[in-house]
Amino acid sequence: TTQGYVCQWTVIAAPTKAPTMAPTKVPTKAPTTPPTKAATNAPTASSSGCPSDFSAEGDLCLKAVAEKLKWSEAQTACEDLGANLAVITTENEQEHLAAYLLDFYEANDDVIKNEFWIGLSIDNSTAKWVDGT
Repeated sequence: TTQGYVCQWTVIAAPTKAPTMAPTKVPTKAPTTPPTKAATNAPTASSSGCPSDFSAEGDLCLKAVAEKLKWSEAQTACEDLGANLAVITTENEQEHLAAYLLDFYEANDDVIKNEFWIGLSIDNSTAKWVDGT
């Protein structure tokens, strides 16, 4: 079966305590190799803390994609964005995901409702989220 999918990007919380720095020696000559550039496909954060191509919905950063893929292909596509298929851990997150998809459906008339992969799979009657829970 193929269907659309919803990626969830996880906001990494800032550390609550500054890391301890060990003293370092000051270099005596210029480095022989030039500095490397940052990855060009790295997501840029918006004011919500989500990458610019994701939408903030409550505490979630979500991106629905209407392209029809198999579940494993959808997970790989999310990983390529630095995300995973959406994981729902609370009723509040489920409500935010549902609200996000309703908005997505309204903006995309050609999308069939209720046909989106999330990060839950079932193997040998055991349900497992992509984050291991």
